[in-house]
Amino acid sequence: MLHSPHYPDLSPYPSEIDEVLGLQPLAVGWLHRRKSFAKKKSDPRFVARLSQFCRPDNHAFPFRPPLRCALENHAVDPLQIDGEHFAVGGGEIRVIGHEEIFAAPDLILHYVVVHQYQPPPEFVSAVMHGPAPDSAEFRAFIRAIQNF
Repeated sequence: MLHSPHYPDLSPYPSEIDEVLGLQPLAVGWLHRRKSFAKKKSDPRFVARLSQFCRPDNHAFPFRPPLRCALENHAVDPLQIDGEHFAVGGGEIRVIGHEEIFAAPDLILHYVVVHQYQPPPEFVSAVMHGPAPDSAEFRAFIRAIQNF
């Protein structure tokens, strides 16, 4: 398993595929154990909605091998959310906001639930109010990235 790279929240996220597609995503949740981050217990509705973005079929890109928790350097156990198991560390997600796109590791779910990481408000708003993972808009967007 690998460690994820660190990108400060809301910094430009470097991705050749996104660049070719004309996208300029912002990084969220690329944490590092030596870098501080905002903490707050998240609303269960946010956790439930975020978990849907972290499903493997919604990944923009898979990670091979899976990533380890960057905060504690360990393999991540599956999370149970609303009775469903989520194995994270296996991919990168995208979330569409009002005017921006966010790029995050699916480990963000682990960071939110286990480490009480508080993502930036812009990201939380995009998760809660942007296109849902089961929407036609989101599915078309993810297919464009996955098929590139």
